Amino acid sequence: MPVYDIDTALCSFVGAVLPLLGVQGAADVCDLVTGPPPVAADVALVLKVIPLLEQQRRGVGVDLLRAIQASNLVVSFPTRSLGG
Repeated sequence: MPVYDIDTALCSFVGAVLPLLGVQGAADVCDLVTGPPPVAADVALVLKVIPLLEQQRRGVGVDLLRAIQASNLVVSFPTRSLGG
């Protein structure tokens, strides 16, 4: 079970915690603006990230969803933003 995030510190934390929880997996840094991680999966969770990506480059959200190599996508969107 790979986990990907842009935050290096979060990836380090998750990578350290997974074995303590008895979960096999890894946490790696990935910038989704440049594309999805080059792995195939049964399910990909894309949680609350599409609006953030769209602020950086218009259209990248749709491009990302099309490029993810997963049989199933679970996509969520934030109901509120910090800016209102």
